[in-house]
Amino acid sequence: MTTSINQLLTAFDIDHYASQSKEYLVIDAGHTSLGTKDGKYVFGHNKMHPSSSEENTLQLAFELASKLRYFQKKCTVHICFSDTTKNFEKIHHRNSFKQVLLENKIFDLLPSSYQDLIRKYSDIEVCFSLQTQLSNLSTKIMKGLKKKLKKTKDNSLIFNEYGAFFLKDMLDDNFGLAHPFILDHTQETLTMGGDWWLDEESSIHPSDLTLNPLLKVKKSGVILLYSKISGILCPGTYAGLMFSLNPNVDFLSIYSRDDDPAIGEKINSGIVAALTISEAIQCKCTQFITTSGMSKCEITEINKKKLQSYKSHGFKAFFELVNERGLLEKYQPYI
Repeated sequence: MTTSINQLLTAFDIDHYASQSKEYLVIDAGHTSLGTKDGKYVFGHNKMHPSSSEENTLQLAFELASKLRYFQKKCTVHICFSDTTKNFEKIHHRNSFKQVLLENKIFDLLPSSYQDLIRKYSDIEVCFSLQTQLSNLSTKIMKGLKKKLKKTKDNSLIFNEYGAFFLKDMLDDNFGLAHPFILDHTQETLTMGGDWWLDEESSIHPSDLTLNPLLKVKKSGVILLYSKISGILCPGTYAGLMFSLNPNVDFLSIYSRDDDPAIGEKINSGIVAALTISEAIQCKCTQFITTSGMSKCEITEINKKKLQSYKSHGFKAFFELVNERGLLEKYQPYI
């Protein structure tokens, strides 16, 4: 185990996490690109192999799962494959891989580094998913939600149910939501020495995210989930993973900004959306995002109780806040 992974395990404070989490846990260990090259399945952005940070993320997930077993936690490590059509030489290759997953015959196709880790931690359950399947599930749920919103036709009633305000952009393309949790920047303003960072022209330094992982999400003020032109957006896809899981397990996400500089925002936004939209999901969600070659980390916790606590403020006060932040200059109510 590398020094950096040891340091990250120390920063995570496993004892505290174990004391606050449920018996059953899903640890989402990042995702890697899947495609074909010369008729063979290949993994990683360059169709050669997963990146070092993808491999380290998976190792970190197994290490955490292994240590949490000492606290009688039952952990499943989850791996997602990004199976977009452009990665495959022929479309039937992707369909064949889906069948491999269904038949649980994936091990021999995995990168050798992944095989080594799965063998080393053979007592830990591993599950796999495909990004397109999660996107399709989320798309179905978003379309159903939009139909329901149109039937309700009253934003105050919608707020009472979801604790959020659903909106669309001025071109009637992007669909998303504003949530009082996202607009509440009290803690961030305190640690940042003011709210200057909310200004569109102000930049947020990567080091600021170590102390305030939600800065960019809260600066945006809006979570966009679906586009009529592009389809499901990244936060919507991650919400799809949440929709697909047992709603009563606790959830831990481990990703690296070294692979995707915006991954923290995509995951945190998707989790807020899933907890807001799904009545069934009751889990506590912890996000463990590594940066700078796994030498630093951002840790965030989001749970349904926290999100729902804002309902008590009432829709009128929230809508005034939406106006104050200027969101209605860029977006309009969905209904």
